Amino acid sequence: MFRIKCNFILMSFLLMVIMLITMTLSADPELEEEEIRAIDFLRYMDAEVKELRKKSLLATFNYDTNMTKINRKAMYTAITEGMKRTKELWNETKSFNWRTYKDADVKRQFWLRSNLGIEALPESQYKKLMKLTYEMRDILNNTKIPSFEDPVKAEITLDPDIKHVLATSSNQNELQHTYNEYVRLVGEKTKPLYKESVEIINDSAKLNGFADAGDEWLSTYEDSKFKLTAQNLYKDIKMLYALLHSYVRYKLRVKYGEVVSKNGPIPIHLTGGLHGDSFEHLYQLVKPFPEVADVDYDQEIIKQNYDTEKVLKLAEDFYVSLNMSELPELFWNHSVFQKPKDGEMSCVEKAYDIEPDDPRIKTCVKISREGLRQAHRDIGRIEYFLQFGDLPQVYRNWANEAFGEAVGNSIALSFMSLRHAKSINLTSSELSEEAHMNNAFYMLLQTLPFMTFAYAVDTWRWDVFNGNITEADYNCKWRKIVEDIQGLEAPTDRSSNGFDISTDYNLVSNVPYIRYFAGKILEYQFYRAMCLKSNEYVPHVFGKELYKCDFYGSVTAGNDLKAMLRLGSSKPWVEALHVLTGQNYLDSSAIMEYYKPVQMWLEDEIEKLNIPIGWIKSTKVCHQTKQEKSME
Repeated sequence: MFRIKCNFILMSFLLMVIMLITMTLSADPELEEEEIRAIDFLRYMDAEVKELRKKSLLATFNYDTNMTKINRKAMYTAITEGMKRTKELWNETKSFNWRTYKDADVKRQFWLRSNLGIEALPESQYKKLMKLTYEMRDILNNTKIPSFEDPVKAEITLDPDIKHVLATSSNQNELQHTYNEYVRLVGEKTKPLYKESVEIINDSAKLNGFADAGDEWLSTYEDSKFKLTAQNLYKDIKMLYALLHSYVRYKLRVKYGEVVSKNGPIPIHLTGGLHGDSFEHLYQLVKPFPEVADVDYDQEIIKQNYDTEKVLKLAEDFYVSLNMSELPELFWNHSVFQKPKDGEMSCVEKAYDIEPDDPRIKTCVKISREGLRQAHRDIGRIEYFLQFGDLPQVYRNWANEAFGEAVGNSIALSFMSLRHAKSINLTSSELSEEAHMNNAFYMLLQTLPFMTFAYAVDTWRWDVFNGNITEADYNCKWRKIVEDIQGLEAPTDRSSNGFDISTDYNLVSNVPYIRYFAGKILEYQFYRAMCLKSNEYVPHVFGKELYKCDFYGSVTAGNDLKAMLRLGSSKPWVEALHVLTGQNYLDSSAIMEYYKPVQMWLEDEIEKLNIPIGWIKSTKVCHQTKQEKSME
């Protein structure tokens, strides 16, 4: 027995010696030496890129908050100078065999540095792309259409006039006129510009080693099958959306008559906006319990003397209650919270990670419930900056783009609960089950239409980028995708000469929409996780339903959120997700849990009213003109 034991020990020892010799012989001294040099290079590159990025961000912030020709020129100069040096450093990264390195952190830094985005473009192409983008944005903002009420004398523009008409008018003819005229005029001007921009960003993607821009955008999710993941997530929510769509269509048909079919797509101009990406303006028409009065939050906010600072301080307080950071002094000193009286500024919200102690936002704070919700979203981006501020520059970013959307939105979801409204004295009313249901229904009117729109946009764009959809097919293929995914139709027949989707700001700005789709999934995942950690959501317990949850003040939830944010992009996003949720995949079940009571109510109403579920093919057609046929 002793001899057997000794032989076993001896054999184990010999195996270890053989393994060590093999490892020593197989090691490549030159490769190891290169990896050491690579670490030094990454430190050097990180420090230099940090300063270049700071200069570009400052110049961009100055232009965004005061849109003068001088500031635009200064912004272009800072960006192009930074691009030139960053591209030199990017080219140096190609000399390293980083995919063979042992250190996972070094490999990740190189992987993140290997994609330069549109900065990989030659300077002339980059400037051309920026020029096209700003031209298209200007077309959206400045296109004038004749007013329906006074077509001879009056002209109206997108913000606030056209948006106001689409959101508030009950005149079907006015809505159709407003939608058709604006979409027609914008589409005519932007279509050739958009085609050029697609060609340039595809060139950029190829310079970064991708087949096209769609592949490049999807690569940030570190999953070669992410397109299939998105498709499956859409399928998960499709039945709930079909229930909502069918009920909304029924109510619109009661209001507008034969203009709305019994079982077809909903006319898009009746949804309250240009894209059917929210049904919130239809809330009073479709809310489950119309006899239950809604809290007049806006009146209460005005009554309590809310101003810009109080709105932002209230949002900051939510994060501080979770044991997160107070906003630094420079945030208050440098951010711009209202449009300047003596300058031009877009009110589209934007956050800037200038320095760890100097994060900024540009926004136009509204003194309303929606303004308060937006403030909670905006501060979420700033808190993200603060948490990952100590990381190397290469990691000072969201875990992926969807995380950047989801963090502030998950906090805003808690803010929008009726319980939170009562806790901050925005209502003194008793919180009935009917009131909770109405509130959840309002949230659903915003959430699912937006998700379906976001998925539709990038479904269309992926095929534009890979060449499956050509310029001649832009409009007709878009209308088909909108019908299939959103269940919406145009007010009248369309033509392939048109370009209806070009009225979307993010589309002409080349912002990926899959970030918003995935961001909504993550928003509810984050929210559910924090509700569970705060014990404000207990499955199957009355009074502890997910849609009633407010996790304000939960240090446990806040500490786990903070731990996730501190990772920045230093780890794959699935690892960051696991820190907060215990999951490592996108999970639509949180959305379905939140809206389960609403779904049950919809199913009962639809059965009671004998409402058809889903939609058949639209009777509206999209004609291909001779001019477009010749372009194929």
